[in-house]
Amino acid sequence: MRTFLVIEGAGHDPEIFRKLLEEHGYKVSGTTESAWQVEQALYASEKRYRHFFENAPLGIFRATHEMQLLAVNPALVQMFKYDSQDQMIADINRHGFRQTLCVGEDPGKEVLAQVRQSSSWQQFEGRYRCRDGSFIDCSVRLCKVDDCPDQIEGFIEDITERRQADEALRFTQYVVDHTTDQAFWITEDARVFYANEAACRALGYSREELVGMSIFDFDPAYPAEEFFRRWKQVRTLGSYTIESVHRARDGRSYPVEVRVNHVEFGGREYHCVFITDITERKAAEQSLRQSRERLRQVMKMLPIAAYTTDAQGRITFYNRCAAELWGRRPDPDRDRWSGAYRLRYPDGSPMACAESPMAMTLEKGRRFQGQEMLVDREQGGMSHVIAYPEPLYDSAGNLIGAVNLLVDITERKTAEQRLKASLEEKEVLLKEIHHRVKNNLQVVSSLLYLQSQKIEDPEVRALFAESQNRICSMALAHEQLYQSKSLADISLREYVHSLVSHMRQVNMLPESRIECEVLVADVTVDIEKVVPCGLLIAELFSNAIKHAFPDGRRGMVRIEISSRQRDVKLSVADDGVGLPAGFDYRHTQTLGLQLVCALVAQLDGDISLVGGAGTRFDIIFPVGSP
Repeated sequence: MRTFLVIEGAGHDPEIFRKLLEEHGYKVSGTTESAWQVEQALYASEKRYRHFFENAPLGIFRATHEMQLLAVNPALVQMFKYDSQDQMIADINRHGFRQTLCVGEDPGKEVLAQVRQSSSWQQFEGRYRCRDGSFIDCSVRLCKVDDCPDQIEGFIEDITERRQADEALRFTQYVVDHTTDQAFWITEDARVFYANEAACRALGYSREELVGMSIFDFDPAYPAEEFFRRWKQVRTLGSYTIESVHRARDGRSYPVEVRVNHVEFGGREYHCVFITDITERKAAEQSLRQSRERLRQVMKMLPIAAYTTDAQGRITFYNRCAAELWGRRPDPDRDRWSGAYRLRYPDGSPMACAESPMAMTLEKGRRFQGQEMLVDREQGGMSHVIAYPEPLYDSAGNLIGAVNLLVDITERKTAEQRLKASLEEKEVLLKEIHHRVKNNLQVVSSLLYLQSQKIEDPEVRALFAESQNRICSMALAHEQLYQSKSLADISLREYVHSLVSHMRQVNMLPESRIECEVLVADVTVDIEKVVPCGLLIAELFSNAIKHAFPDGRRGMVRIEISSRQRDVKLSVADDGVGLPAGFDYRHTQTLGLQLVCALVAQLDGDISLVGGAGTRFDIIFPVGSP
């Protein structure tokens, strides 16, 4: 048997020894490296592994089968947001891998059993908790270490962003598949590469049937040359929108809005097309056009001036009556708010167009109706109008303009001025009539006075004086009427004070010890009530002066008038000797009290005699409308 010699040693070239032995008749089957070289190779391999472990972008760890960490690389430490490798190992080993990192059930629990039984790599995905409480999604690969069967080695990759991107992609795909708009991907040769469910429903084809069809199969009116021309343009434009008509499988046609976007994917170009059925919108637009046309015709036929403006006040439409009112046809590019040559306030002062009711309506977005204006015509003349502007809004609530109706009230104003002038003339005439009546009554009173001076009988002379008082009360009523601002009503306060002052002068001597108190509220009554009221006061006041204070007694006569809603209460009272016992004022033979009862009836009132010291009559009568 031949012996083989194996030479080891540092610093010797194995190839030289092999040739030397062969020259001496030895057969050399192989050479081995020296122990030093093997050691150097192992060291280099370990160094490369350590470099890879420390600098790998993936998380790497080594652990026991019970997931007690033995080593972790910096990438894993950074991934789970620990401060150092030692901190991560100590923290996880102290609290447990599953308790520290796993969210919910550990997805690698079953995989570990497979790792113990197999030398192949096992992979799974799961969600884990970082040290700061945040969560990351990871892809984990595990394998048993060959030279250390009781250990496992693993690679962990953070796939949070990828999973979010995948989720977003799946969501986008779901949205595109289930959106109500039709969606297509069209290739450069005008064929369908993809169609969503809405497109299949609208056209009546299955997805398998639609894919590969030419768009001209369901859009025959769209020119092929237009498609290829736009294909070239859209590379620069990026997108465009057109309207077309699609034809379904059953032959039904319907209008659509086509929105085209140019995309590149996987080295190919596509048109990403979204299509909306605009049948209802077209019907609504047609209905709106018809409605606008009807409105335009109605406004043209209106017998009053009408016009519209946009949101900036530029006139967009006006009818024939508006042009006739303004005396000109406005320029839509120049005239704003009003087509008038000039506007004025009712007092004649100038009004800027920007201050007009139409301009204020557009500025404030609300009505400024009922304002009167004067409109100057360019060729002369003036119209008096009332403006009724109304703001216009779109369906979204945005102000889009306004419409204005101008009611010409020139004839009405002219008639009002004529009527006012006529009323002023009549008022002057009525005042003159009342003045003349008052003068005539004073003449009658003077005649009675002159006549009474020739009568020696005291009783007859007293009757003449009573007649004078009655005539004087009527004369004072007419005097108050023509001196007042209104010919319809007289102030009782002024009238009663004047009447009582006159009667005191006539009926009371200077040395009289009778005092008078007049308390009258601010009440106005018409001429038909003021004369009877004055006669009542005159009669009752005269009776009190004559009969309540005999033998020069001292006393007080009070006249009080108050208002109670629609009634007036008149009280004439004295603190004199009072009426005789059993005296019935309603059935007396004296003319004064008979006249008092008749005047109360004329006023539709009630009279009552109030008991107590002295004499007091209360009279209540209505004023105004019932």
